[in-house]
Amino acid sequence: MKVGFLVNDFKTIKPSQTTAEFMQKAGELGNDVFVFPVAGVSVDEDGQISCLARQSTVKETVSSSLEHLSASNEVRLQVCDFDRVLIRTNPGRFEWPQVHDDVLAMLATVEDKVPVINSPLGLRVTSTKFFLTQLPDWTRPRTIVTSDPKQLEAFVASEDQAAVLKPVRGTRGEGVFKVTSADPNLKAIIETLRQSGMIMAQSFVPDAVNGDTRVVVLDGEPLTIDGATLAINRLPTGSDFRSNIHVGGRAQPGVLTDGMRRVVAACAPLLKENGIRLAGFDFLGDVVCEINVYSTGGFGDGEKFFNRHFTAHVLDRLL
Repeated sequence: MKVGFLVNDFKTIKPSQTTAEFMQKAGELGNDVFVFPVAGVSVDEDGQISCLARQSTVKETVSSSLEHLSASNEVRLQVCDFDRVLIRTNPGRFEWPQVHDDVLAMLATVEDKVPVINSPLGLRVTSTKFFLTQLPDWTRPRTIVTSDPKQLEAFVASEDQAAVLKPVRGTRGEGVFKVTSADPNLKAIIETLRQSGMIMAQSFVPDAVNGDTRVVVLDGEPLTIDGATLAINRLPTGSDFRSNIHVGGRAQPGVLTDGMRRVVAACAPLLKENGIRLAGFDFLGDVVCEINVYSTGGFGDGEKFFNRHFTAHVLDRLL
């Protein structure tokens, strides 16, 4: 098959990332793999969508394959000539968010000709933290989304312990604050967060002291091979309550609980309705605090911890 990977930019792909592993494995499985950046997508005068792409050639290691990719020439290809397009971007780390949104709109027009995973229209619906408010209330912490400072202050004051404030559009645990109504910086924190848009306020979940658990979900079910589920527990270190790896969290094997399984089952119809085939559920205890629908990661740790070929299994399903 001819497979296209949409990424933020060629230079942002790292050997340790799941995206690089996906590209390598897709090539090893005999597919022709092409990689194209968000800024390389355009529509011509005939309404045809094309992209500036580089072909990914399988080398001995992921690192050597990426080195070869960075040195290869770009060619203009028609997106409809691909058999599959996999969106592996992170709009939170892209310098022109509106361009990224426009490219999703472009790709949505060709979904009837080439499967795009995850669905571009579905990504626009599910990618902000606002989507969490559409889930059954028992599956998530108490949550509001607003830009009204008074409403946010009232929410924080109504919590017995603490609340968590974070931008609706964010990544890597950036801009996440644990606060109480007695916090002298509360107004300043809200003022700072409002500069980037809407704010999500959630009850602080006591289980957060044990970190969060990323559960990878494929086609509405936890990704499981021979009894092992791709679940990664991320533990906070030091005095930081956040467990994101990028702020110092430590990864270890996670356990899928019956409660987590019930939450995934309850959310599966919404994922299917929006064309989300691959997602990462971030759990605090048995409640989901975030759903990642873009570059779902954790595969490297999962394969190391559980000795299962999760990458090959997912690509076999998606391709």
